[in-house]
Amino acid sequence: MSEASSNAVIILFAGCAAAFVLTILLIKLIGPKLPRDHGRAFAVAGELSAGKMRGAGILMMPVFAVVTAAVSGFSLRVVVYMVLVLLSMLSGYLDDRSETPWSELKKGIVDFVICLLMGAALVYFEPETSVLDFGTSQVPVAKPLYVILAAAFLWLMINAVNCADGIDGLSSGLVINSMIAAVASAFVLGTQGKLILPCAILASVLFAYLLFNSEPSTVLMGDAGSRPIGLFLGFLFLRMGNALFAIPCCIVLLVDGLMGLVKLAVLRTFKAKKFMANLRTPIHDHFRKNRGSSNQQVRFGFNLMQIIVSFAFICILLLFKG
Repeated sequence: MSEASSNAVIILFAGCAAAFVLTILLIKLIGPKLPRDHGRAFAVAGELSAGKMRGAGILMMPVFAVVTAAVSGFSLRVVVYMVLVLLSMLSGYLDDRSETPWSELKKGIVDFVICLLMGAALVYFEPETSVLDFGTSQVPVAKPLYVILAAAFLWLMINAVNCADGIDGLSSGLVINSMIAAVASAFVLGTQGKLILPCAILASVLFAYLLFNSEPSTVLMGDAGSRPIGLFLGFLFLRMGNALFAIPCCIVLLVDGLMGLVKLAVLRTFKAKKFMANLRTPIHDHFRKNRGSSNQQVRFGFNLMQIIVSFAFICILLLFKG
């Protein structure tokens, strides 16, 4: 192993260790001062969340942002990306601590503005990513159009992660699962250098959070965590230049989190009251309420399904690469 490679490994492990330890310390020391959850009115067993520390994302995401920027040498490019992640965290936290939850419109507009800024930052710092990738070919698009398309994609990823955050440990586990699939696919394509450090650091933060969020949990990351994590997860695939890879690598998150938006859009647009009438959304609530599955069964089943899809996808990539 070369000296440069050895240094990279040391930086990686140091960053992960720092992120893990700092997250634990902040949750233990500052967590008790966080707002308390009021219970989720429309979620299955939502009342069980009442009284838990909420909005831990305000502690987790600064650790992720600062450590990621530090291991990159505080390059302007990474600092800008991390500032936008923190803006998403701040908007989520203000919603978490609000006595009256923000309206769908207000949240949607704030999220989309941040997504537009992230799309513009990508075009500025990574102009080679402004393409539509279709696996075997890449089609360059005008940069203003790319910013809009990137913002729409990022907005969907934010909502997918946010809506999937309804069972202790579910969304965190699926995000880690999806990041592993993204890094594995990047290895096949030879672009893993862009992804390993931030993914490993975020995974370390999430592992530390899971010590408090494993059932029965005492801490919830809230929108202050789920929204910036969704933004980063979407950014990950845009940074790879393969946004469509999010479909197989995040399929469970996307289906679980976005089916509610699809159902709501159809109901409001076409007044089709029977559309998915027997399907409760998010999908994890459908399995808990309509199918009688336990939280443990949902977590295991959802993560197993993602592992199967990701494994099949990586195998297909390897076959085409070979």
